[in-house]
Amino acid sequence: NTYGNWDLSVDGHMIGYWPHENYGDGFPLATELQWGGEIVNKQSKGRHTSTQMGSGQFSKEAIGKAAFISNIGLFDKDNKYSDAPEEPDGIITHPDCYDLTYWERDAQYGRYITMGGPGYDKDRCP
Repeated sequence: NTYGNWDLSVDGHMIGYWPHENYGDGFPLATELQWGGEIVNKQSKGRHTSTQMGSGQFSKEAIGKAAFISNIGLFDKDNKYSDAPEEPDGIITHPDCYDLTYWERDAQYGRYITMGGPGYDKDRCP
């Protein structure tokens, strides 16, 4: 890999590639990485959207029920792999509608997160 190129791999298969030529000189290294899920909430019915995140289950349901991203890690400028940080910052804008759990490293899943939620609920997520 040439310095400044970015690629995304899933299960050993590269599914995304961003060559450094696309970004001029201003993008040789990252200062922040983000993983997670996102929904669009236009409140078109005057309330929170009913769009589910993942399967619609909250993150505590764990892998198999909630949406997840496993084996989260990164490569440094010397192409050395490391797990994602142990204490990431979580941004959860509507915790009664959606949530996120960052789990301890696991032999099968590495560092991983689960996320999800049902969206609108008249009592919990108005």
